[in-house]
Amino acid sequence: MTVITVREGRKNPDSALVVHGLQRLGVAVEAVSLESDGNAVGAVLFAAAADNDCDMLVMGAYGHSRMRELILGGTTRDVVRTCPIPAWLSH
Repeated sequence: MTVITVREGRKNPDSALVVHGLQRLGVAVEAVSLESDGNAVGAVLFAAAADNDCDMLVMGAYGHSRMRELILGGTTRDVVRTCPIPAWLSH
């Protein structure tokens, strides 16, 4: 299993709790941290999933205000609309 985080600007997500929780359950897990480099986070996730031969994307999902989504877009929306593999989202 691969836990992928994507850093975007000053945001630096931490996967340590997820990785530790999975390891405590006996799951062999690898953590990968990537930079968005100005690309959409969804596109970075899709490329990483392809590079790691992932067959499912599991992620937390949340929305922003309609105005913010309209101007900035959103990873959750990108995943729901264009994910090339099955996705399991939790809100």
